[in-house]
Formats: sequence, C-alpha cells, structure tokens
Amino acid sequence: MKVKKTFNAPAPIKVAIAAPASGDAANLVITLPENPATNRTINLIPWLGRGIDTWVWACAKQLRTFLTNESVTASTVIAYWNAGMRYFFEFLVSTGTGVEPQNLRPSHIRLYIDWIKDRDQAYSSKKSYYGYAKSVLTALVQRGIVRDQEDLFPPNPFPGSNSRIKGATPLSPTERQRLAQALRDDIVAIHNEQFKGTGRDAMVVYLLAVAIRTGANLTPLLEAARDCLRPHPFMPNMMLQELFKRRGNATKLVNLRYSRVHEGSQAIPMDGVALMRKALQLSESLLGEARPDCRGRVWLYRARKNLGSADEVVVLTPSALGSSIANLIERHDLRDDDGVRLVLNLSRLRKTLEHRLWSLSGGDLIATAALMGHTPKVADTHYLAYTRQMRENATFVGEALPDIPLRRGDPGWCRRTA
Repeated sequence: MKVKKTFNAPAPIKVAIAAPASGDAANLVITLPENPATNRTINLIPWLGRGIDTWVWACAKQLRTFLTNESVTASTVIAYWNAGMRYFFEFLVSTGTGVEPQNLRPSHIRLYIDWIKDRDQAYSSKKSYYGYAKSVLTALVQRGIVRDQEDLFPPNPFPGSNSRIKGATPLSPTERQRLAQALRDDIVAIHNEQFKGTGRDAMVVYLLAVAIRTGANLTPLLEAARDCLRPHPFMPNMMLQELFKRRGNATKLVNLRYSRVHEGSQAIPMDGVALMRKALQLSESLLGEARPDCRGRVWLYRARKNLGSADEVVVLTPSALGSSIANLIERHDLRDDDGVRLVLNLSRLRKTLEHRLWSLSGGDLIATAALMGHTPKVADTHYLAYTRQMRENATFVGEALPDIPLRRGDPGWCRRTA
C-alpha cells in the first residue's frame, strides 16, 4: 500500500543562544548610520564591571542586530538605548538585583515597573522607559537569551497614558495668517539681501514656508533629496514633491503649486515649487564643501560647531530647526491669540493643514485622510481635535437656537409649544 506524503512541517526547535560574558570591548561601541538625531554612536563600555556584563554584551549584540536587519530605524535604536535599556541597566545596578538574562522572571519585571513609577518624571516618560526596554527584552526572548515565559510582561502597566499626553494643537486662522506674513517678510528680505538672520535661519524660513503648504512630517522633510521635485503627470501648474518616510518604508508624493513668473517681472514667487527651488539655489554653492553623505540633501548651511574652529557645511537637524524657529518667533514677536509667545513646530503646521483641508472638504474625513496620507482613524484620533473656533461656534449656536422662531409646520414646533 502506497504511503501518503505528509506536508506538515515539524514544530520549530527553540535553541538558547548564550550571551557572551566577555569579548573585545570595542564591539560595545556601536556606530550608527545616518539619522535625524545628533547621535553617531552608542557606547556601552561604561556599564562593564558593574555586575551586569552579560546583559551589556547581549544588549550590544541585539542593538547591532536591529541595525543590520533594518527592522527598525536608527532613531528607534537610539531610543531603545537612551530611553529604554539604559534605565533597565540602572535599575539592575542600583537595586543590586544581579539577575542573569536566563533567570529573568516576571517578578523582576514588576520590580522594574515599580522602580520606574517611583521616578520623579512625567507619566508618559515612564511608559516610554518601560516600552522601549520591553522591545529589546522581547527580542532577547525571541533569540533565546531570555527565557520565554507567558506572563513575563504584565498587560498594560501604565493605563491611560495616551489620555495624559497633550498633543500639539493646530494654529487658529489668525495665528496662521500672522505666521504666513512673517515668513513672507523674511522671504522678501532674503531675496533683497536684507535678511538679518543666519544662513541656518534663512533655510528654516523656506522649510517652514514649504511645511505650511504641504503639512509634511519632520523627518521626511528634513531628509528631502535634491531631486525631490517631480513633474506632475496631469496638472501643468503643479509639481510633485517626493519624500521618504522611514517608519512606513514608503515614498509619499505631495502636490506643490507651480506659478510661472514672466521674465522681467519684479514679483517674488511664493508658491511651493519656487520655495523649494530657492532653497536648492541657496545650498547649491555649499555642495562642494559638504560631507559625502550630506551632498544629496536640500537643507544645507554653513555653521561653526565649536568656538575657534572653522566654518563647515552641515545639514539641518531637529535641534537646529527648533533654535531657528525660536529666532523667527523673536524676530517677528509672534504671539498666539491669547497674547502669549507662539509655540511653533512642524506638528502644529501639519495639524493646521489637516484642519483646513477638513473644513474646505465640508467635513469629509475620508477625503482629508487620503490627502494627508493616512487612514481616517488616524486623522480622527490624532489630527482633527476640537479647536477654539469650533467651541466658539458651538457656543454661539447653542445660545442662539432657543431664540430662533419655529413655525407650526417645523418638527420642533410641538416641543416649543408644549
């Protein structure tokens, strides 16, 4: 009798990979690839000789594995260390736990959670310390360095953390108008060579002017390539801006308006394409002095990193962007509707654009989300919050509604006359 073949694969065998207790200490200095942060290395050497050597070697190996596999971005690996395992190491050393990776138990994780909760820091920060460390520990479980246990991590040890985080709010129409006028004045001053800011400040003016039109995320816009402008396939007065989003590992195309200025015209074009081209023009002369890994970027400027050192060409970073935004606010004395110094970042500009699109579409959530490049759920949860203008409109309607006369044929007539 012919034996039937079986195509069922056997269950995988878990093999514990022992973490090295020693080795070349140079392997504990992890060189990071290009990333938006200022970190270029992660140094774990200072943690040697403190009773947790096995953990140090295992963590270094895992962080390198993340980078090699490109399963997460370099910025995330930095967060795994700076806001995750660094605190877990501090917990192991300060409490004298001395537990080896293979002997880690749920009780140790609960002690770590209690240790985090006792720290005098924001609730959301405590959740991040636990979450980032958990990501690395989970990877060590998958590699067999930490013993796999069903109840190793308790469910939701920091409940309600999302509700405690106050996200950025969109700019009001008047706040946006004042910001747009400030950017326009600076662009005119740069064009007429009367701008009093630095080269970095000038680049940030153009970056903000593009961001207020496109609602682009911070990192993709900072990492925009010099060939990011593409012809639009259908609209002759539009071009496409190509940006790469690391987290989604996807390319996003943003529409930019294109206005043709006749030769001899004195007008300064303020459309999105003209702004990007001006930024490219400003940084064109710096390409020869830029590092090879920065020559493909748009937002280049000349700066002096240390006192007494020569100027060098660098690329715009989030911290440098924040400093130049502060200079812009001070230069024009920008204030919010309450008269307080304006708080500005790209997240607020993105939410501002999303609210404008939502209003122009007549409250079409699906169309708004499609234009911004995310799902309707993300738009509703993270972007379309109630604004002051919405509350004022609702209050006005609520106060005016009882005074509106209802005719006998209206549905509410019976309730009014009852």
